[in-house]
Amino acid sequence: MEGFDLDWRLRGLLLHCEAVLAHRSGSVRSALAKCEEALSLVQPFGDRPATASMTLHAGLLRKTMGEQDAETRVRKAQGIFREIGRTDGAQLCDRILAG
Repeated sequence: MEGFDLDWRLRGLLLHCEAVLAHRSGSVRSALAKCEEALSLVQPFGDRPATASMTLHAGLLRKTMGEQDAETRVRKAQGIFREIGRTDGAQLCDRILAG
């Protein structure tokens, strides 16, 4: 993406797509790095749906890596999903936290 003059939201979404692809290919650390970078781009500008999705993804990646703050991330995503009325996202977080 270097060299492209993309707006912050598009950059964040593209990075998150790269994170998903890295995750699917088994590169969990790379996926987490890309997910965190994407989150750092969209979060300051108040894109709540993208922030919730990326926070949840980061939580899942951290859970896969056995990191202690994984549950905190999922709970944060759950709160955002509830704030914006995305019950599907909040319910997904409920299932992740339950099991």
